[in-house]
Amino acid sequence: MENQTTRRPFYRKKRTWLTMLVLTPFAVVGFMALNGHWQLQNKLAALRDAGMPTNGEELNEFYKVPNGTTDSTVAWMTAITLASDGEFQDACKVQPIVGLTDTPVVGEDWTGLANARDFLAAHQKQMDAIRVAAEQGGAVRFPVDFRAGINALLTDTQETRTLARLLTLDAHVSQRDEKPEQVLQDIIHTFALSDALQGEPCLISQLVRFAIYAIGCDNIQKFLPVCDWNDSQLAKLQDAVALLDARQAYSVAMAGERATCLTTADQNALLPGMAQSNKREFLRLFAASEQAMESSWCEAMKQQFNIAVQFHESASPIDKFRYTLVYLMFPATENATKTGARTTARQLCVVAALAAERFRLANSEFPESLASIPAEFLPTSFADNNWMDPFSDQPLKYLKDETGTTVYSIGEDRGDDGGDVLYSEDHSATDVGIRIPLSR
Repeated sequence: MENQTTRRPFYRKKRTWLTMLVLTPFAVVGFMALNGHWQLQNKLAALRDAGMPTNGEELNEFYKVPNGTTDSTVAWMTAITLASDGEFQDACKVQPIVGLTDTPVVGEDWTGLANARDFLAAHQKQMDAIRVAAEQGGAVRFPVDFRAGINALLTDTQETRTLARLLTLDAHVSQRDEKPEQVLQDIIHTFALSDALQGEPCLISQLVRFAIYAIGCDNIQKFLPVCDWNDSQLAKLQDAVALLDARQAYSVAMAGERATCLTTADQNALLPGMAQSNKREFLRLFAASEQAMESSWCEAMKQQFNIAVQFHESASPIDKFRYTLVYLMFPATENATKTGARTTARQLCVVAALAAERFRLANSEFPESLASIPAEFLPTSFADNNWMDPFSDQPLKYLKDETGTTVYSIGEDRGDDGGDVLYSEDHSATDVGIRIPLSR
C-alpha cells in the first residue's frame, strides 16, 4: 500500500501563527479606528438632531435670524460702513472716547465740549444710521463664511465697538447740553446694539457684545446721578438692561466654537486619522464644558477650571502631539465663564439699583434691603429674583447710608471690598456693581 502523507491542519502550521501574529495588531488598530469612527459619527448625528451645527456649512445655516425676529442686518451694516469710512476715522482720532484724547469726567469742566459738539453735528449721518438701526431692534447677521473655520473674519463685529463709543460721546455732550432724554436714548440704543449681537456664534463676538453691554451699564452709573429721569424712564432703562441672557449667549457661542473646531480639524490634520482623534477630543471637552454650565455660575467656574487643569496636566507627550489642534484651538472656557458671570453680576446690580432708585422716587428714601423692593419696581423677568451673586452663590451686597446706596457683587477676587465699584483713570474697582448717591 502507498504511504499516505499526513498533512497538519492549517492552524498548527507555523506560517499561520506568524501571519496571525503580524496581522493581529493591524486588525486591532483597524477595529479601534472603525469603532472610533462610528462613535464620532453617532455623536455628530446626535448634535445635528438637536439642531446644532457640526461643520462650517451647517454653521452658516445656523447663523440665521430666527423666525419672528426682526432682521436689522441692513441697518446695522449701513451704520458700520459709515463709521468705518477713513475720513470719519481720522476725525475720530482727536475726540475723546472714540479717539485718543482724554475722556471727560461727568460733573467736571470739559474744555473739549464745543469741539465734540461740532464733531457730532458734522457727522450726523453716522449718528442717524446708528439710531435707525437701534430703533429697529431685532438681530444682525454679518457676512461671514464659517466654512473658513478658524480663518473666518469677524471684522464687522469688531467695528460695533465704535458705534457704542459714538453713542457714549453723544451722551456726554447731551448731558452737558441739559438733554437728559437724549442721554437716556443713547444708553438704551447701546443696549440695543448689544442685543443685536445675540446670535453671534463665536466667543470673541459674544465678548464684544458683553463689552458693549458693560459700556451701557457704566453709562448708567455715570449719568444717573446728574440726569433727572422719572420712573417711566428708569423703567425703560431697566427693561433694556434686563434683556441680556448671558447663559444663552455662552451656549450659542460654544455651539459655534465647536463647529469651527470640527471644521478646522478636517482642514488641518497633519497625519491620517488625526482629524478623527482631534474631533473626538473636541467633542469630549465641549460636552464637559456644556455640562459644567448646568450649575450655578460660581460652580461652573470651578468646573471649567478643573476641565482645563485635567486636560493639560494629564496629557502625555504623545497626547500633546496627537491632540495638537485641540491644544491650539479649544477655547478658554474658564475665562469666558468668568466674563459671563461678571456680566450677569453687573446686570443684577444695575437692575436692582434702578429698582432702588424708583423706590426712592416713590417713597423719598431708598429701600432697607433688596428683598424689600416691591415687584412693581422690577422688570417682569426679575420679579421673583433672589439677587444671588454669581461669584459667591450668596445674596448681592446692599449698602445704604446717609450718602446713598450701593449694590454690588464681590467680583472675581471673591473678596468683599466694601462696595469698591467706582472706576477712574488711576483706580480699578475690585467689586462689581453700582453706587447711587443720595444728593443730586
